[in-house]
Amino acid sequence: MNNAYYSALNLLCQPIYQTSYPRALTPLKHLLALMGSPQFAYPAVVVAGSVGKGTTAHRLAALLQAAGMRVGLYTSPHLHSFRERIRINGEAISPRQVIDGTHRLALGLFKLGQESYHNFSTFERTTALALDIFAHEAVDIAVLEVGLGGRWDAVNVVENTLAIITPIEREHLGILGGSIQSIAWHKAGVIKRGGRAIVAMHQEQEVFETILAEAEQKDARLYWEAAEHLPYLAYRDLVDRHIAPSGGDIPELDITLPGRLEQIQIAGSTIIIDGGHTPLAARHLMQTIGNREATIVIGMLGDKVPQMFLRAFDQPQLHIIFTTTPSHRGLPPTRLRREGRLQYAAVEIEQDLSAALQRHKDARGLFVVTGSLRMAAAAREFFGLLDAEAEEEARRTRAIFDGEDYLKRLR
Repeated sequence: MNNAYYSALNLLCQPIYQTSYPRALTPLKHLLALMGSPQFAYPAVVVAGSVGKGTTAHRLAALLQAAGMRVGLYTSPHLHSFRERIRINGEAISPRQVIDGTHRLALGLFKLGQESYHNFSTFERTTALALDIFAHEAVDIAVLEVGLGGRWDAVNVVENTLAIITPIEREHLGILGGSIQSIAWHKAGVIKRGGRAIVAMHQEQEVFETILAEAEQKDARLYWEAAEHLPYLAYRDLVDRHIAPSGGDIPELDITLPGRLEQIQIAGSTIIIDGGHTPLAARHLMQTIGNREATIVIGMLGDKVPQMFLRAFDQPQLHIIFTTTPSHRGLPPTRLRREGRLQYAAVEIEQDLSAALQRHKDARGLFVVTGSLRMAAAAREFFGLLDAEAEEEARRTRAIFDGEDYLKRLR
């Protein structure tokens, strides 16, 4: 990986304070116009929600690729390599594509003038980069995962042909308004006027009412489906409207994403790595664990609601180790213990993440790492799931997006 690639990542990295949200989409639309309006070069499906966004996006992209389409896939965050965020037909883009795309982005930023150059966040810059690369690579369709919320998210600059909304839970309360209704309002913003949306069933009543009101106000068609079937109904909708070709019978896809309920074997022991951080994600993880004895290492970020996530793990057969997430936004393990209020599980604190992960050697039963994708990434690297080149890329990428220079810019 040459230095030009990491220089490109440095240009993409632009910290934005939480108080800067919500952000209007008009400036980003102006930037994209100066880049040739790449978002109009192909149809796009936008995926919003709280749980299962990434899995839904990956499955839909795989279905479309299986039907013979050239598919762009944009997801976030990455685990190890920035290039994971932007994929074409399942493959992460190359360093050369990042360099060339960032050069085009820089030209657009330069045209806006010095005052506007630093006004775009990392996610806004990355979204513009992804949309531009998909246009230059002549994809047939793009599947785009929302980063935060939906209504004011950078991905929502796209006039989607279909919106998908996965289960919605209480997350990012400080940014998205503090209530389940306000969170649902933000996520329902991906529904376009006269558009179409497929929404996961079994939402809270306030979520159901908020999404329904949004669809009625925009005269949009709304379909409800079980969460696990969302990508399949979305694919069928695209086929019925001749946006995607029919590939015959829809295949059942068994897609397991790294860091999402990922199971590995180390010295005969089963280790589960899961980046989930919402109550539903915790319940899914507990379904995998079942009644088995398990040691669970948990670290979380500061914008999450620990008590609601941790409640599912208050079981007598579980041994919980609270630790420090590898991020400047990580919650102190003492706070996790205090807010978790666990009564039945055995609980301890290990401040050092490496020491906590070393506990797999003497763990009884399963060994589980969870609480954030940062935890999942750290566990995958600790347990040797990356080769030397990928590990070096992960280290240098992390230094750019969460290292000391980044923190100085944030201050």
